[in-house]
Amino acid sequence: YQRRVHGDYFKENRMKDIDEIYDLLLVEDQPLEDICTSFSKDSNLVIHRGQIVASLLLGNLLTRGQRLTASYLLLNSFIQEGQTLTKSNPFVPIVIEIAERSNDAQERKFIYEHLKNPKEKGGLSIKKFLGEVEPFVEQFELPEDFKEIKKIATEAITPVPHSSTQSYAFPGERD
Repeated sequence: YQRRVHGDYFKENRMKDIDEIYDLLLVEDQPLEDICTSFSKDSNLVIHRGQIVASLLLGNLLTRGQRLTASYLLLNSFIQEGQTLTKSNPFVPIVIEIAERSNDAQERKFIYEHLKNPKEKGGLSIKKFLGEVEPFVEQFELPEDFKEIKKIATEAITPVPHSSTQSYAFPGERD
């Protein structure tokens, strides 16, 4: 029963969800915390919505500001009271991969600092972050402790449940 209900939902609302998520990624003047609250308002759909964001992020379909917002959403949508960033978040390895392969020093720095202190940037908007806080980062190499963060993250995650991933494939995984 649950699979049929969720399957029908995903089929009927996929484009609506993509449009809503893309609209959230376009918001540059609201605090990231507020965008995250809107993103995760329906806890039953957080994994589904996270898969859409991850696909956009991995597919290089976003601007710098949208990529930073997407990373924030993937990292913060699963944080519950008393939990650390890496516990029960299946999207941490994706964001870590983005940081490792990004050519954008500002993006690498944002992700690294966010992994170290998840709530620090929540009160900032992307517009303020890019314009005032970190207007230009010429170079930023991931520090040695990033390897430790990566190790902890990959050991602590809970994989995305199989039933929720059947409708989506990340870029390059399609037949």
